[in-house]
Amino acid sequence: MSSISDVIKSFPNDLQDPVFHFWEALKEELGVKREDFTELKKIVQDLAQAQNRTELRLEELAQAQNRTELRLEELAQAQSRTEIRLEELAQAQSRTELRLEELAQAQKELAEAQKDTDRSIKRLSDTVDFKIGGLGRRWGIDSEKSFRNGLTEILADTGYTVQNFIESDTKGIVFGRPAEIEIDVIIKGERTIVVEIKSSVSKSDVFIFLKKVDFYRQISGKQVDSTLMITPYIDDAARDIAHQYDIIVCDTLSDIEPSIQKA
Repeated sequence: MSSISDVIKSFPNDLQDPVFHFWEALKEELGVKREDFTELKKIVQDLAQAQNRTELRLEELAQAQNRTELRLEELAQAQSRTEIRLEELAQAQSRTELRLEELAQAQKELAEAQKDTDRSIKRLSDTVDFKIGGLGRRWGIDSEKSFRNGLTEILADTGYTVQNFIESDTKGIVFGRPAEIEIDVIIKGERTIVVEIKSSVSKSDVFIFLKKVDFYRQISGKQVDSTLMITPYIDDAARDIAHQYDIIVCDTLSDIEPSIQKA
C-alpha cells in the first residue's frame, strides 16, 4: 500500500506542498486516526485520478482546438480561392458587358448603314422613275416600240441585257395562223426573263403571252426562269390569270426596275 508521501508525490508539483501541509495540519489539529488517514488517502488518490483525467481531457480539448484551427485555416483558404474566382467572374462579366456594348455599337452602325442603303435605293428608284418618265415624254408612253427602246436604254445603264426576239411562227402556234412573233428577253446573270410590253392587257392577252413564252422556249431551246408583263393598265380578270401562272405584272413606272430585280 502506498504511503501518504507517495500519494502526495503523485500530485502535480504545484499541489504537493499544499496537500502535504493539509495532511500535517490534520495530524496536529484534529488528531486524525489511521482509518481517517486511510480514507483521506483514498480521497487524495481519487483527486489525483480526477486531476489526471482533467489533464487528459484538457489535452484532448487542445488537440480538438488544433483541429478546429486547422479546419478554419482550410476554410479561410477556400474563401480566398472563392474570392479570387469571384474576381475572375467579375472581370469576365466586365469583358462580356464591353463586348455587348461593342455589338450594340456595331448594330447601331449597321442600322445606319442600312438607312444609307435604303436612301441609296430610294435615290436609284427616283432616278429610274425620272428616266422612265422622261422616256415616256420623249418617245411617247403610248408607243410600245418607243417605250421598249427606252426600257432597253434604262436597263443597260443598270447592268441588264435586253434582247428583242423576233421570229416567224409558220405553224400558227401563238395565233392559230402564221404570224411574226415579237417578244422581249431580259438576261439577268444566268437567268432568262421573258417580257411583254403592252399599252393595256386583257385576259386574252395573258393567254397569248403564255403561248409566246412557249414559242420562245421551242425556238431558242432556252429555259425561261420568269415572266413579266409591263402595262399601264390590266383588268382584274387578266391580273388573276397572270397570278395563277406566276406572271409578274408591272403596272406603274416605279415598279418596273424592282419587278425585274424580283423576277
